[in-house]
Amino acid sequence: MAATAGAVTCARGAAFDEILAAVDCGSNCTRLLVCHVEQPGKLSQDGGMRLTRFTSMGEGLGDGGGELTPDALRRTVDVLREYRAVVDGKVHGQGIDGGERPPRTMRVRMRAVATSAARRAKNCDSFLAAAQAALGSVRPDVISGEEEARLSFLGAVSGLDPAMGPFLVVDMGGGSTELAFGPAPGPETCPGSETGPEPGPTVSGSGSNCCDNGVTIQAAVQDRDPGPIAHSSVRPESADSEEVGRSRSTGFPDDAVAGPEDGPEPVPGSTVWSHRGSGNGWDPHSGPRVIESVEIGTVRLTERFLKSDPPTAEELRACHVAALGCFREVLKRRPVFAQARTIIGVAGTASTLAAMGMEMVTYDRTRVHLSKLTRGTVRRVFDQIKGIPTADRVGIPGLEKGREDVIVAGCVIVLALMEALGSDTWLASDCDLLDGIVLDLLRRDRQ
Repeated sequence: MAATAGAVTCARGAAFDEILAAVDCGSNCTRLLVCHVEQPGKLSQDGGMRLTRFTSMGEGLGDGGGELTPDALRRTVDVLREYRAVVDGKVHGQGIDGGERPPRTMRVRMRAVATSAARRAKNCDSFLAAAQAALGSVRPDVISGEEEARLSFLGAVSGLDPAMGPFLVVDMGGGSTELAFGPAPGPETCPGSETGPEPGPTVSGSGSNCCDNGVTIQAAVQDRDPGPIAHSSVRPESADSEEVGRSRSTGFPDDAVAGPEDGPEPVPGSTVWSHRGSGNGWDPHSGPRVIESVEIGTVRLTERFLKSDPPTAEELRACHVAALGCFREVLKRRPVFAQARTIIGVAGTASTLAAMGMEMVTYDRTRVHLSKLTRGTVRRVFDQIKGIPTADRVGIPGLEKGREDVIVAGCVIVLALMEALGSDTWLASDCDLLDGIVLDLLRRDRQ
């Protein structure tokens, strides 16, 4: 459940009476999104504030789990304390535009979630207690892979033109990759489809799966002004002339990253769970129809396979075989994924690869969001960086500092999944889990 702070008397403009805040405690970074509600059920058009801090909460956990290190706990909790201060600052007088507002009463609602690192950590309770103290009584929810996929799907797809669907949203993280398939939920509030109820969702995943954005030792800061969350149906220019997803050719493309197309599957696949009868409030009209959660993530592949710096050809081959094998198994179980008309890549891997493809010196969300991410672009980036030591990747245009140690594995994951799906072009979205949390909170006002 979302944690909610009560109404407070604060300095805000006449148009604003509520702040919605979303926090994501991932294996690699801890992120914040703050938005204003200018009238019931409607987000302000002044945009929001996004903050990203690379806290490396999941460093060293590995596949078997373990304990969050004292340093990882300290880094993450310090950032959560900072985020609480940021939210309080927005409440008590400073708007997103930096201006002062006349006093009024405003409600603040914040939901914090924790994903793969928290799920695997044996000392998760200690983290949650410290996080709750830092956030001012808001206790993070350790969410399941299905909830992660649902919220990411909601954030990525809401506001897009339903005619672009069905959609496949790919959330590539540090510990796992979530794939969520379904029609567009519609602008902002995710209403059900006009065709009436569909059967309950089929959901797959393992009990420890979630999606984060990788892991790194170094701390870094990336503050972004994202502009407003989508409020109306959008059809990107890139989607006007072609389908962004399915390849026009049949069969698997032949430009694999490295190594044979077939091989062992050393990374475990996913198991099955179902929403039916779970009593968790699942709305079959408001989210994806099919979810698959696979234990293929940038951190896991890096730690398991890419042990050299830079990685050897043999390591890249083994990494590719593992990822491709798992994704092909997914497609055997879920052939419906191949029916997606538009494939959307979300989270840091997708946006970083898009920015690298455009050789951005300064990250520009307006250019990245809903831009094309082609197989040729990803392969070019991969060829550029695979032979460069991690430290020397810092400063490559478009590569966000803090992702330099996992970006090679990110390329492998994207190329392997594109090959398994037979797709050549995706959309890169800068709307994801955080946006889904905010929209989910907003939607509750209308129910």
